[in-house]
Amino acid sequence: MRKTKISYLILAFFAGLVSFLWIGCSNDTPKQGLETRYVKTTIVQKKKSTLTETFPGVLKELDEAKLSFRIAGPVDQLPVKEGQFVKKGQLLACIDPRDYQLQYDVALSEYKQIIGETERVKQLYAKNNITDNDYEKAMSGRKQITAKLNAAKNALNDIRLVAPFDGYIQTVFISKREIIDAGMPVVSIINASSLKVEAAIPASIYLKKDLFSNFYCTSSNYPGKQFPLTLLGINAKSELNKLYKISLTLKDLKDIILAPGMNVLVHFTYDSGSSNAIQIPLNSCFEKDGQTFVYKFKSGQAVLTKVKVGDINRNNMINILLGLKEGDIIITAGHSQISNGQKVKRL
Repeated sequence: MRKTKISYLILAFFAGLVSFLWIGCSNDTPKQGLETRYVKTTIVQKKKSTLTETFPGVLKELDEAKLSFRIAGPVDQLPVKEGQFVKKGQLLACIDPRDYQLQYDVALSEYKQIIGETERVKQLYAKNNITDNDYEKAMSGRKQITAKLNAAKNALNDIRLVAPFDGYIQTVFISKREIIDAGMPVVSIINASSLKVEAAIPASIYLKKDLFSNFYCTSSNYPGKQFPLTLLGINAKSELNKLYKISLTLKDLKDIILAPGMNVLVHFTYDSGSSNAIQIPLNSCFEKDGQTFVYKFKSGQAVLTKVKVGDINRNNMINILLGLKEGDIIITAGHSQISNGQKVKRL
């Protein structure tokens, strides 16, 4: 009796082992009895192959102006310092006005005197009481004193150096009470309303420059935010590192703090030239036994489908050369938890 019980146990063990091996060998056959899974899908479409390129870039000032006086003299006021934000029209420096005010007052006095004299000359000339030569001399003197007065007035106005635009004082080149010459740099100011982005691209990308579009940059200081860029130009000659400099403008920075010297990533797209290519998300594919597969969604089932793949684009899309056609529905997420023939539902 005991031997019979042992025999039954041995037979049960081998029966269980055979069942286990049979199940393990049948993974590639359709599973009809498994639970229904929910999956994400997409419809296969033909479209042009658009690639996105990304390169490191650096922010630079778009407008930097070195400002100087048109006149010479001792600096009377210097109310700004390096790094200070200034508004358009704000006073940056001023020359002692005393000498230029005196010149203007003298020129104005002479002007009034000569204007009075020329008015009398005009009356005499109208009555033929003076010669043409005397009249022309008087009119010439009037023009000269008018020019002298205007020059004195301009010089008096030029004692004030003001900001040409909103911006930041980059460098102050002089000190208060210093005597400076006309044209000597006083301060440099950078435009706060717009910045320039510079990056470097290799020759292989430079050759496609006529196809570039959709420029934008991103900053680690503002995760998830894209800043539109406008192309300024691409240097036709490479730098010493064999890369070509690309320059772009960055504007409309309301409530955004970005400054020259900060690092960004420059992004742009271009048509790769492969028209009517089938592209699917890279994560839709998976490897098995050295081959590439996807799952089609067909009649509520997951259908294992072998595909031949091409290049992988930078935007995580992969070209499909064989195995799919336009209009096919493929599973893009959840395929790791399903098997061939399993019932599935689209999310």
